[in-house]
This record gives sequence, C-alpha cells and structure tokens, in this order.
Amino acid sequence: MPTFLHDDFLPRYAALDPVLRDAAGAALKALRAGETTPVDIPGGRDPRLRAVPVGDTHHLVVDTSNGGHVVLDVRERGAAVEQRHRDGADVSGTTDDTGVGGSRVVPIDDAEDLDEVLHRPFPQWRVFLHESQRRIAEHAPFRGPARVTGGAGTGKTVVAMHRAAHLARGLDLPPGSVLLTTFTKSLARDLEHNLGMLVPDRIARSRIDVTTVDSLARRLFRRLRGHEPDVLRDTEAEKRLHAVSREHGLAHPGSFLYREWRQIVLGQRLGSVEDYLAADRRGRGRTLPPAERRALWEVFRAFRRQLRAAGLRTFTEIADEVARELEGREDRPYRHVVVDEAQDLDAARWRMLRSAVAEGADDMFVVGDAHQRIYDNKISLRSLGIHVTGRSFKLRTNYRASREILLFSTALLLGERVDDMDEGSDDLTGYRSLLRGRPPRTREFPTERDELAAIVERVTGWLGDGVAAESIAVTARTNRFLGRVEEALRGNGIATAWLGEDRPGVRIGTMHKAKGLEFRCVAVADVGAASLPFPRAVTPEPVDPQQYQQDVQAERNLLFVACTRARDRLFVTWHGAPSPFLRPVLAVR
Repeated sequence: MPTFLHDDFLPRYAALDPVLRDAAGAALKALRAGETTPVDIPGGRDPRLRAVPVGDTHHLVVDTSNGGHVVLDVRERGAAVEQRHRDGADVSGTTDDTGVGGSRVVPIDDAEDLDEVLHRPFPQWRVFLHESQRRIAEHAPFRGPARVTGGAGTGKTVVAMHRAAHLARGLDLPPGSVLLTTFTKSLARDLEHNLGMLVPDRIARSRIDVTTVDSLARRLFRRLRGHEPDVLRDTEAEKRLHAVSREHGLAHPGSFLYREWRQIVLGQRLGSVEDYLAADRRGRGRTLPPAERRALWEVFRAFRRQLRAAGLRTFTEIADEVARELEGREDRPYRHVVVDEAQDLDAARWRMLRSAVAEGADDMFVVGDAHQRIYDNKISLRSLGIHVTGRSFKLRTNYRASREILLFSTALLLGERVDDMDEGSDDLTGYRSLLRGRPPRTREFPTERDELAAIVERVTGWLGDGVAAESIAVTARTNRFLGRVEEALRGNGIATAWLGEDRPGVRIGTMHKAKGLEFRCVAVADVGAASLPFPRAVTPEPVDPQQYQQDVQAERNLLFVACTRARDRLFVTWHGAPSPFLRPVLAVR
C-alpha cells in the first residue's frame, strides 16, 4: 500500500527525543516496506484508525481509509485512544479539532524517499514533491515549452517552484536568469518565502527572479525606454472609455468597451479599422455589424490619443510595448521563464513573457487551472507561439484538502467544462483527495450582525483548538464586508492582519487576494445573493448575453477558489437569501 505522512505528523516527529525518533523512523520504514501491518487500536471507536508499534511504549496512528496508509501521529499507547474518547471526535485524514490534524500529506514512495524527508529541515517538508510531480519538475530538458494543469491543491505551484529551482542549478547561469512569475502580489510574496526554504544555496537562489507579471512589465519598460511608465488602472480606463463613447454618440458600458479594447484591439494587435472589421471576435458574444465596428474604432482611436496626450498607459499596453521591443532581439532578459496561475493572463502579457526568453529547450514552463480563472482572459497558447503539444501534464490528486471540502467545492462548478488554454477543453474528472475529514458547514443568518457574531464565534473556537491565528482566514467578495469582520474580531480581542500585511493575526482578505494561498481553517463569508455574483462585475444580460455568462462563470470560479483555500475546516456563511451558486451544495445538505 502507498504510505503518506500527514503534515501534522512531521513537527511531532521532529519534537521526539532522539531514541524515540529513531524507533518511529524504523516503524515507518517497516510500514512502507510492507514488513508490518497496522492493527486495531484497543477500544478504538473509529475503524479507519489503526496502530503500528513504536518500541514498547508508543505507536503510530495510521488512517487506512483511502487504500493506503496516512500516518497521522505518534503517541503513547492508550493516550491516543483516550484523547479521542474524551473529545468524541471523528479522526481521519484531516482529523478533528484537537490540534492533531493538518491536511496536507507527504507521499513516501520508497525507503530512500523516506530518509530524505525525515532528515530534512522541517520547513522544507511543506514543499515536498510526490514522485510523479518530481518527474515533471526535474525532467531532463524539455525541447520547448511545457505545461502542467490540475485542480486546486494538486501541487501545481510547488511543481513550478521546484522547476525553477531545478533550472537554477544550471552550471553557466548568471544571476536573475530564471524568471518565476505570477499574477498577484500576495502569491509572489508566498513564492519568494517558500523558495528561501527550497533553495538554501545562495548562488542558485540568486539566479531566480520572483516577481508579478505587471511588476515585470513596468521594470522592463523602464529598462527599455529609460523612464517609468505612468499607469492607468483598469477601473479608470473603463470610465474614460465610457466618456469617450458618449462623446461619439454611443452608449456602450465602460466594461464592454474596455474588454473589447484589451482582448480584441490589443489582444490581436489591430492597427487599422480594416483590421478591426476583419477581426475574429469569437468568445466576445455580442455581434458587431460593420457600421458599429467603424464607430467603435473611432472611439478606440480617440481613447488612445487621450492616453498618449496624458502620458498614460494601461498595464496591458505596457506589456504589449515591451513585447514589441523584445521580439527579434538576440539578447533576452531570461534563459528560462516559469509561469504560475497561467489562466489569469491576457494575450499581451503572454506575448511579453514569450518574448522575454529565446525559443529553445526549457524556455517556458507554464502551470495553471482554468477552473480557477477569475479574470476574463481566454487565450490560446499556440496562437501566441507557445507550443506545448506532447509536453503537457495533468495533476489529479489533491494533497491539501479533505475529500469533503473537495466534493463541496467542485459541486459549485456544476460539472462545467472549461477551455484548457490551448484550444481544447478541460474538466475535473478524476480529481480526488487522499484525505478524509468533517464536511464543510454552511449557515444562513437573518441579519449581517448575526452572521458576524457567528464568524467571531467560529474563529474563537478554532483559536481555542490550538490553530495558529496565521493559519485562519476570513474571506469575502468585498472589502466593505471584511471591514465589518475586522471590527467584529478586534472588538472581541482577536488580532487581525489583512492579506499582504506582515504582522500576526487572523488573515482577512478578498477572494481575489486569497487566490493561490492556503490556510488550515477558512470562513467564506457574505455568500449571499446580493454579493455573489457581484452586480458590478457582471455585464447586463441584454447588453451582451455571452459576456454575461462568462462574467457569471468568473464569479462562480471565484467562490470555488475561496472554498479551496481551506485545508481542514470550511465555514460558509451568508445573511438573507443565499447566492445562487450555492444551490448545488444546499440541495444535498
């Protein structure tokens, strides 16, 4: 049977005295080799839990419910049983609220693997790879771009970090020659922190440049043009486009205009009205007859003149200009480019990344999951010169969250098939977890005040169970509601910190900010009909039916992302009517 170490076992193992630690290691090796078989725990109430002797006084607590052995704990004989009898807990995989459970598992494929894990510094256990993942991350040179897809918790980001580390060990690489990039600042900070554990060698670490895609665009623009770009934010761009449209006698919403500008005009690099008239607008939904396209082209021309007069550029424009500057040059900024959260990037940003590295072996390594797309960016890698045919891999095993959290979260997507970023489709068929735990809890409240009180009570309970404040997160769609959460928690003596802040406290942040992060316990709050889908994020259906559907799907994906941040405990709340996205999970509860 396959053997896994539950990540909460690892710090307990590290804290054992040397003699007992050696005995526990020997028991683990015997279990992995099939030389010992777990036996019933005398008086045990959970038949999934069994024991492997460790010397004369202790035993390993092993979960056998998933066709394998998940080693949860090492305890004195009798103590583990007494603990569970006292708490009346259901202990399995993610275990109970007694502090025993984490949620992630470290797979052990052979005795050599086990020795490596047990003798490495504890923090590095959290970036350990399953052998199937290691074969991808440490693959001999790929002949060109490679891609890894997979659902939340399958280890895509860890694979990306290991790939960057593997490439950085090249013998002739100068500093900063391997780019590891992602879309959000919070995830970039997380990558930076974890790389510090994964790559202790200073020379190898100096070869990896970790940054967000937009920070990279700004930096390369400055290097190529000699000055800092003045950035126009997306929301302001929408307002300006709407105003220009009205000046031209049109009444298109700013969100529609900005998507058309970003995805079609900039995305396809259209330079004339003739180009626009001939442009392929599949995926944009609303049909635009030639006369309307001509009128809109004048709007876009006026908008661009306005920005140039003010010296402003959107990040999409900055990325496109950088790409144009780099294309065809022999000297590229990087030898290797590793991209995390690939589904969130638009065509211009992809062209910049493609042009930042010369075509060749190991030029690009791309990881992502279209089910977690929360921005309306649909691209075709091959159309952008990133050919991954024959070098694509899919991860299907979730090593982080329990089966119960996984089933709850995937049910939100209603079996939706999505594009695979390369002119194909993808789904979550075969997506599974090795862990068992308690089902997520959902609660409806009559008022916002009642909901906030319940969140405070639940967070207080998690803290009382010994969960570190930094391992607890409260997320919601809007900062407005989260501000109320912060007031409620602090009013009850609970320290808080917004995502991105470097100070102790329960983490608070929007669903967008939580993307790519993980926590032991997560409260997903304000999931009511008035908040999800968020009205201002959705194109009115009469304006563009297809864009309306895409916007609604992005909002549904956002809830999926929020729920899959939870490793052990998931608590979903709302006041008033529930979000329509919750119907699939509420129907079976």
